[in-house]
Amino acid sequence: MQLQDIFPGFNYPPYLPIVNSRNAIILAIVNNPVVVITGQTGCGKTTQLPLFCLEALGTRARIAVTQPRRIAAVSIAQRVSHNLCLPLGDLVGFRTRFDECVSGRTRILFQTDGILVSEIGHDRYLGNYDAIIIDEAHERNLNIDLVIGHLCSLIKKRRNLKIIISSATINPGLFSRAFDNAPMIHVEGRTFPIRIIHDSLNVDETDYVQASVDAVEKINRTGENGDILIFMPTERDILAVKRKLDVIKHFFPTVVLPLFARLSRAHQELIFRSMPKRKIVIATNIAETSVTVPGICFVIDSGLARIKRFQHSSRITALPIERISRASADQRAGRCGRTQEGVCIRLYSQDDYASMDEFTPAEILRCNMAGVILLMAARKLGGIENFAFLEAPPVKSVKDGFKHLIELGAMDEHGRPTAIGAEMSTYPLDPHLARIIVAAKKQGALAEALIIVSALSCMDPRDRPLDKTDAADQAHKRFGDQVSDFVWYLNVWRAYHDAWNKLKSQSRMRAFCQDNFLSFMRIKEWRDVHFQLSSIIGRKTTSCSGTYETIHKSLLAGLIANLAIYKDETKTYKMSHGGAGLIFPGSMLTKKNTPWIMFAEKTETSRLFLRTVSQIDPEWISEIAPHLVKRRYSEPYFDEEAGTVRATEHKLVFGLVIGKSNVAYGRINPEEANDIFIREGLIENRLQTHYGFIKHNMAVCREIEIMEAKLRVKDLYAGDSELIAWYKQQIPDVTSIHDLNKAVHSNNGDAFLKIAVNALLTSALPPQITLWPDFVNIGGEKFPCTYLCDPCDPFDGVTVHLPPAAREFMTAETLSWPIKPQWERRIEALLDAMPREAKKKMMPLQSAAAQLASMMKPDHRHFCMALSQIAKKEFDADLPFDLLANADIPAYLTFHVLFDDKRPEAANSIARWQSAIACLGQKSIETWNFGDIPEYVAITKADDGIPLFRFPALCDNGKSIDLIACATFLQAESFHKNGISGLTKKELAREFAWIGTNNKIDRLDRLAISSIGDPDMLLEKAINAITEEFGVPADPYCRSAGQFQKHLDIARQQIPTALRTIVNTLSESGKLCAKISGNLSILKKSLPGVNLQNAFRYLVFDLKGYIALMASDEADYAFMCTFSRYLKRLDITVQRAKNSPLRYIQRMDEILRYEKKLQSSQNAPVSIRRKCRRMLEEYKISVFAQQEVRAAPGTSEKKMIEVFEKL
Repeated sequence: MQLQDIFPGFNYPPYLPIVNSRNAIILAIVNNPVVVITGQTGCGKTTQLPLFCLEALGTRARIAVTQPRRIAAVSIAQRVSHNLCLPLGDLVGFRTRFDECVSGRTRILFQTDGILVSEIGHDRYLGNYDAIIIDEAHERNLNIDLVIGHLCSLIKKRRNLKIIISSATINPGLFSRAFDNAPMIHVEGRTFPIRIIHDSLNVDETDYVQASVDAVEKINRTGENGDILIFMPTERDILAVKRKLDVIKHFFPTVVLPLFARLSRAHQELIFRSMPKRKIVIATNIAETSVTVPGICFVIDSGLARIKRFQHSSRITALPIERISRASADQRAGRCGRTQEGVCIRLYSQDDYASMDEFTPAEILRCNMAGVILLMAARKLGGIENFAFLEAPPVKSVKDGFKHLIELGAMDEHGRPTAIGAEMSTYPLDPHLARIIVAAKKQGALAEALIIVSALSCMDPRDRPLDKTDAADQAHKRFGDQVSDFVWYLNVWRAYHDAWNKLKSQSRMRAFCQDNFLSFMRIKEWRDVHFQLSSIIGRKTTSCSGTYETIHKSLLAGLIANLAIYKDETKTYKMSHGGAGLIFPGSMLTKKNTPWIMFAEKTETSRLFLRTVSQIDPEWISEIAPHLVKRRYSEPYFDEEAGTVRATEHKLVFGLVIGKSNVAYGRINPEEANDIFIREGLIENRLQTHYGFIKHNMAVCREIEIMEAKLRVKDLYAGDSELIAWYKQQIPDVTSIHDLNKAVHSNNGDAFLKIAVNALLTSALPPQITLWPDFVNIGGEKFPCTYLCDPCDPFDGVTVHLPPAAREFMTAETLSWPIKPQWERRIEALLDAMPREAKKKMMPLQSAAAQLASMMKPDHRHFCMALSQIAKKEFDADLPFDLLANADIPAYLTFHVLFDDKRPEAANSIARWQSAIACLGQKSIETWNFGDIPEYVAITKADDGIPLFRFPALCDNGKSIDLIACATFLQAESFHKNGISGLTKKELAREFAWIGTNNKIDRLDRLAISSIGDPDMLLEKAINAITEEFGVPADPYCRSAGQFQKHLDIARQQIPTALRTIVNTLSESGKLCAKISGNLSILKKSLPGVNLQNAFRYLVFDLKGYIALMASDEADYAFMCTFSRYLKRLDITVQRAKNSPLRYIQRMDEILRYEKKLQSSQNAPVSIRRKCRRMLEEYKISVFAQQEVRAAPGTSEKKMIEVFEKL
C-alpha cells in the first residue's frame, strides 16, 4: 500500500534524499522491531519517516513521533498535514505540555519527549502506539534517554512494537547496541561541497572575538557573495563582535544581526528575512540544529560554546565556555552548504579538531537527576541503578539526586517515596517546583504559588531590547518589591490581569506588554502553564489570600537547598551547600546586605550570581523542613540559678546556623549532663540547696587534703574523680535540682549522699599523722594552724593564724621555732646546707638531726642560735648563727604567720598577754632599789609550745626613768643604755652640780690655757666631758644592781678631782703649744730647702689640727686628760723634722691618709670617730716619739687599720 493511493494529491518530494531510500527503510521497518536511521540535516528524516512508517504498518497503525522542542512538534505537524492536504488534527496531530490538536482519526502524533515520558507513567506498555519514532535523538536530553531506556525493556515484552531512532549527527553504534545490534541505515544529505579552512590562529578566550572579525574582513575582501553565520559562545561575545563589525560595515555594506535565546521574537525573526546587503548573523549554538538560517554561504566557527553542566559538589548549574565536539563542529559547517558551495572558517587548527570529543556528552551525564529519580520511583519503573540507560549516569549524579529529593522531603533515607513525593510526582514540574505546590496547599497560599511556579517554569517574561536596556530596567523596577524578587511575578501577574479586565483586547494587551517591556508571548505561555497547572490541581479560582510569610514558606519548601547568609567580612553570601555568591545586579535586594535570603537559581559566569532572591526568616526553616534541621550542642554548663545542666543548642541547616538557644541538657545527653551536674553543681558547690551532704563531703575532702599537706604527700586523696564516681553510683540519673529532690525524697533524706573519709583514701593513714597539731601553743595560748603542700606557693608548709593585735608580741626569735614535728626535718636541711668542714663531725646527718632535735627546747633564743650552741656543745661543730639563719632550705620548713584570726577567744589571749606584761613594769624610778634586771622574762607558761618572752629595760623618757618590757632584745638594749645613763646622772646629780660651782681657774692656768683656746669654753667642755664620762657605767648595759652601785661609789670619789686633772693637763698643754709655736717661728726663718719648707707646712697643719680638735666633739674626757702627751709628741717631732725633714715628710704622707679619711667621716657615730682619733694619735706617738712619750699598749698600724675600717 502506497500513500499516493490513499491521498491522491500527495507525492513524496523528489528533492529530498531520503525518498531515494524509501523502499529500504520501509522494508527494514517491516522486518525489524528497531531501526536506526542517520542522515545529515535537510535529508527529510523528520517529515518523511512518519509517512514511511505509515506505509509499512498500514493506515490503521498509530505512530508517536517525539521532538525535543514544542515549537518543532507543532511546526512539523503543520508541515506534514499541509503536505498531505489534510487539516491539522485529522490524520496528523500534535500534543505538547499544555496544548494539543488531536482527534479520533489521528494516526501520526507529534509530541514532545516529555509528553511520552508522562504517558509511560499511565501506560507502561504504551498500548496506544504501534510505532514510536525518536527524532533528534542526538540531542540526548533526559527525556530522550528515559524513553529509550524504557523502550529497551519494553521491546522485549511487545514484539509487535516498532521503534525508529533518527538523528542528523549521531553515534549510531550506541543506539544499535542498546537494541541488540539493531540494523542501521544511513541517508545521504543534499548539501553542496563545503570547503573547510583552519585558521592558523591558536584561539583562546582572549582573542577569538577579534579573530572572527578578522575572518569577516577576509571574506569581504574576496568579493564573494553570500551571508555569513558566526558562532560565538556567549551573548557578551556576540555583542562584542557586533560592535566591532558595526565599525567596518561602512567599508563593506552589511547588516549585522545577533541571535541568542533571550532576544525578543521580533529580533529573532529578522534573520529569516532577505536583505539587500550581506547579512551577518552572530549566533550561539542555537543555530546548529534548532534554527536553519537561509542564504548562509560562510560559517565562522569559534569552536566554543556554553555547555550546561551541573556541579554535584556545589549544586551549581554552570555554563562554562568549553570546546565543542567534532559532531557539533560538523553540524556548524553544514549550515553553509544548503543551496550552494560553502566555506567554513574554523578558528582553530586541524589538531584541535582532531582532539575534540566525538560527541557532546549526553545531558544525563551532566545534569541533576532528582526529577528522573522521582518520576521513575513514582511510576514504579524500577530502581535507577537497574534502568537500561544508553549510558549510565554518574554515580555521584545519582547520589546527589537522591540527596536533593531527601532534602525536599520527597523520599525517605531508604530511597522510598514519601506521601509528599508521591504528590509531587503528579505534577509535570521539576521536583523543587512541585514541592512548592505541595507546601502551598498546606500553607493556604496555593493561588500565589501557582503564579510563581508557573513563572519559574517558563522563560523570563522580561523583554530587554539591546537599544533600550535602561528604559527596560526602569519599567521592570515598577513591579519590584523591596524584600522579594518573587513578589515581582505576582505584581506583574496582577498588573496584566487588571489591564486585561479594562482593555479586553489582544492588540491593546500587546501594547501594554510593549510599554512595560514584557514579552507578550512569554506571558501567554506563562498563563498557559498556570492554566494547565490549575487544571491538574483542580483549582479554578484566581483569588489570592496568602501572606508574605505563607507564600515564602511555600517557596522555601522547594528552595530549601537554596539558602544563603550574608557575611560582612567578605561582602558575599555564604550558600547552604558551600561556596559564596553575589545577588544578581538586577535584583531589588542588591547591596541591601539582607541577613538571610532564598534564591531560585544560581548561575556562574564571571562570578557566581544568585537570581530571583527574597528575604526570609530563618525560624521558618525549622517549621518547613524539620527533617533537615541538625542540632548541635556546645558549651554545656551548670546553671546555678535554675539548678540544672543546660547547653547551647545550635540549629543548623546545611551548615548554616539558623538559631541558637539554651536548653536542658539532661534529655539530650543524660550521661554527660549527670557528670556536669556532679562536677560543677556538687563538687564545686555551686548548687543552691539546703541539703547538708555537700558541706559534709567538702569537709571530708578538705580533711584529707590537710592530711596530705601534713605528711607532704600527694597520693593520699583518691581525687575528685573518685568522689564523682561515688556520686554517679548514688545518683546516676540526676541532672537537675528537681531530680535531686526526688532522689532525696525516695531515700528518706540525704544521708545516703554523705561519704566517709575512708572511701576517699588510697591507703590507710600512717600513725605519725597524729603528731601534727591543728593548733599551735604560743605563749600559753592556742592558735589555729593550716597546712599546704605546694612548693610554688609562698605559704607552702605550716601557717599559724594569729589575731592582728598579736603582731606587736611576735619576734623573729619566737617565729623561728617551727612546730615540733618539723624540728628534725628542718635541722637536717640546715645541716645539709652547711659547709663540709662544719658538718663533717655530725655525719650521718639524719641521726645527728634526730639527736639535736631531742635536745632542743624553745626559749628566748632564735632556733638557729639554739642549734648552733647545742651543736657546739654536743659535737664541737662550729655552725655560725649567720650561716644557719641564712641557709637556703625549703620554704615548708619555715614558720608562716598570718594575722587574720578574728575569733573572740584569740582576742582574749591578747588581753592575757597584755596583763602579764603590765606586771613587769615600774614607773618613775629614783634609785636602783629593785634588784638585778634579767635579760628576758617569760610572760606566760608554755610547757608544750613556744614560750613568749619580754626583755626588761630601763627607759629614759625625758621626764622619768621607767622599767619597761620590750618585745625584742635589741630594742631592750637600746632603751636600757639610755635608761642606765639617765639613772646614773640622776644618782650623781649632786656631784655634777658641785663641779659646776667649783670651777675657778687661777690666772696662770688661764694664761697658759689661752694658747689653745678660750679658757671658759674649754672649762665648760671639761665639765661636760666629766658628766659624760661618769654618767655611764663601764658596762653601759649594766643589769646588776651591785655593779651599778659600785660605779656610783667610784664616780663619787673621782668626780671632785677630775676637773683639776683636766685643768692641769690643759695648762701644761697650753705651755707646750706656746713652745711649739715659738720653735716653728724660728724654723720658718731658716728654710734653706724645699723639704724643710714642706715639713714646716706639715708641722703647722698638725698644730692647728690639735687646737681645732679641742673644740670638736672628738675631744672627750679621755682625750682631754691625755692631750698634753700628743703635744709632747709634736714638740719632739718639730726638733727631729728640722734635722731630717725628708723622713718626716714621708712618715706624715702615710699618716695624712688616715687623717683625711677621719675628716671625711663626720657622719659616722661619734664613739667610732673618738676611737679612731685616739688610735691615730697613739700611732703618731709610736712613729715620732716612742722613746720619749711611749704609745699606749697595743698600738700598731694593723690595729689602726682594723679600727678605721669601722668608719
